[in-house]
Amino acid sequence: MRTLALALAVSMAALFGFASSASADATIDLIWGSTTNTDPAGLAGLGTTAITAAAGDHVGLEIYITAGTEGLSSYGISLAFDDQVQVLHPPTEYGLKATVTCTPFPACFFDSPTMTPFTPGVSSVIPAPPGGTGFVYTFEAGTLGNGLLDTFGPFKIGEVWFQVQSTVATDGQDIASGFFNVGADGAYDNASQPVTMIFGGAAVDAFAPEPGTTALLGLGLLGLTLAGRRNRK
Repeated sequence: MRTLALALAVSMAALFGFASSASADATIDLIWGSTTNTDPAGLAGLGTTAITAAAGDHVGLEIYITAGTEGLSSYGISLAFDDQVQVLHPPTEYGLKATVTCTPFPACFFDSPTMTPFTPGVSSVIPAPPGGTGFVYTFEAGTLGNGLLDTFGPFKIGEVWFQVQSTVATDGQDIASGFFNVGADGAYDNASQPVTMIFGGAAVDAFAPEPGTTALLGLGLLGLTLAGRRNRK
């Protein structure tokens, strides 16, 4: 948790001068979209930034980007995560294809948002060491014409499945988005100006049995203890 906060602070500090002349904001949202966890509390976390899970559960995180008023022609976004989760499968990277057929071509192509990843998939995944921070480098895409507009709304740029570790705890943000891959990450609008990005995070909270379940478990253990004492008499 502490190292994740430090990584986020370093990323923001590196962008201070960069953002001072940047265009209108764009936004990154991290949303839990899938889980193997059948606990009702965990299922309630789907569609939000926080989910409840136990060690061994698998949770799928969706990454969304929303352009600012000046649009978005290219981006490179990475994730940082603490040792309460580890990446389970190779992350999935998405592009955006124009949904309309236009004429005359190719001139009208530049009026339809089309975002294409520069390389297939992310470049690397670095596991989180004990007490440290792991990274997913980098979800990236761009266009030759006009990119995303704010009227398009959220666009899913990727998905990562995590496996919950035995260190899971309810202690705040466990996954952060940011420009962590120095020299590769960043974002530009449709006028080729740097974009100020508002980064979102996500949390995996520890599953805690409901009070009724805890009480029943305690009674069961008490019964086993009394039965053992009778057998020894």
